[in-house]
Amino acid sequence: MRPCPGFHVFVIQRLAEYEIWFDNTNGMAKKLIKRFLPHPDVITKNRWIQRLGPRLQDPSLWHINRRSCSGAVALGVFCAFIPIPFQMVIAAVTAIWLRVNILVAVPTVWISNPITIPPMFYFCSPSVP
Repeated sequence: MRPCPGFHVFVIQRLAEYEIWFDNTNGMAKKLIKRFLPHPDVITKNRWIQRLGPRLQDPSLWHINRRSCSGAVALGVFCAFIPIPFQMVIAAVTAIWLRVNILVAVPTVWISNPITIPPMFYFCSPSVP
């Protein structure tokens, strides 16, 4: 069975478009994530956040950059391994204190749930052979 004429041109064009899309890594993930996050002005004008004071209105808590997101992931994973309830509250308060992204730190805590906690503690304990 012969492919239709021009099919290889179509495939090459699609691969070229994919390569252009794939190689455009300067801010691609940042733009994708920012599309789903609320604007910082909307966050700071929220009545609950205004009541909590200017500490929550710090731009570094809401902006996506390398330092803020990497620190937030590290904080979220650390808080996920704390075997107490209300890990999200601890992650949010510590994110404010360390000035890392809250919107990344709190959901990162969700890696620990009743299904994943036993394997996490089993493989992280020093007594595993």
